[in-house]
Amino acid sequence: MKIEPGVYALHRAAQTEISATEFRDDDRGLTVTVGTPADTVAAPRVVIVLAGRVTADGLGAFGPGQAMILPASAALSAEAGIACVTLTADATDGPDLPMALRPDTLGEIPPCDPTPADLLLSGTPEQTDLTLYKDAARNFGAGVWTTTAYHRRSIAFPKFEVMHMLSGWIELTEDSGTVHRFETGDTFLISKDTRCDWNTGGMEKIFCTLAPT
Repeated sequence: MKIEPGVYALHRAAQTEISATEFRDDDRGLTVTVGTPADTVAAPRVVIVLAGRVTADGLGAFGPGQAMILPASAALSAEAGIACVTLTADATDGPDLPMALRPDTLGEIPPCDPTPADLLLSGTPEQTDLTLYKDAARNFGAGVWTTTAYHRRSIAFPKFEVMHMLSGWIELTEDSGTVHRFETGDTFLISKDTRCDWNTGGMEKIFCTLAPT
């Protein structure tokens, strides 16, 4: 199976029910699921909580809008009614120990280099990045990223990325003309090689990325 280039809405904050969904790319070692997370998985994964509470060994409980970065075989315990988005990266290394990603406890996020000028269709934004984990090959990672308003031209997206919108909005316009808008609480996937522009009035997101070698 392969995840074709495209922008995929995994969950909308306005939805009253969460539909179980799975995307798999066996050749590149990637699975993205929406629903109740497995207790254990024999591969590193990032779990973003959408509803309910889930407890990770050594980290405690997590609620909606929080996430965890887990090594292979790390155990979870979920309450009834839990729903999460999980990115499993079985072709990469994970952290040695479970890591918590609770945006409300991170404090000030350090600034980072902004989107390169040759990609911009607007003024230069102010951007911050706190990458909590990046594997040795630098192809699997997760963290929190923010930006002020900006517009970026269409390029072929170089990786897979799951994004959970903590605040703000973004519109992604594919070269076909299809427009995808995401707002606070929404979660979506951009597949590798998707051609689309980015236009945002400012946003903060949890991100999880896999850049296959």
